[in-house]
Amino acid sequence: MAFMDLSSQCSKQVSVESIEDAVQMEMQLLQEIYYEELEVEEDESGAVSCIRLSLKPSVGESGEECFVCMTLVINLPSDYPVSSPTFLIRSPRGLSEAHVDSILDQIRQYANQHLGAPCLYSLIDLAKDSLSDNNRPSGECSVCLSQFEVILYSTRAMHHSSPSCRCMLAL
Repeated sequence: MAFMDLSSQCSKQVSVESIEDAVQMEMQLLQEIYYEELEVEEDESGAVSCIRLSLKPSVGESGEECFVCMTLVINLPSDYPVSSPTFLIRSPRGLSEAHVDSILDQIRQYANQHLGAPCLYSLIDLAKDSLSDNNRPSGECSVCLSQFEVILYSTRAMHHSSPSCRCMLAL
């Protein structure tokens, strides 16, 4: 099933007979797209129970322009997609609590609007778009603790510094 076909399924209900197949195809698609970033847990019966996905903004895939990131945890109920998954955000870097709450609110609302249809890809895409649209760390410089005006330096661990503090953070 093509990428766009799965996204279009989110706008219509999936018949009871095809739910299992649709969920299985959705998981295969996610594993192909996010093969490095995706961790999948299965329950005793072999059904997917939890997905963890490390997300970065689309503009920052190289790491040089990436100032925010997070791990999205999706816990799937046994009757997904009839029931909505639960969502957590772990290890948010460069994100304010308000931004984390906003992302969670958006994906919960979307999931509730699309009950009965497998829509994990669309939910993940929504979260990733939010990171891309707000790829600027909130908070303060890791060295001098002043609010950011310009960000020049970011470590692999997503610690950010202002231009005047770069040499101290690089040590």
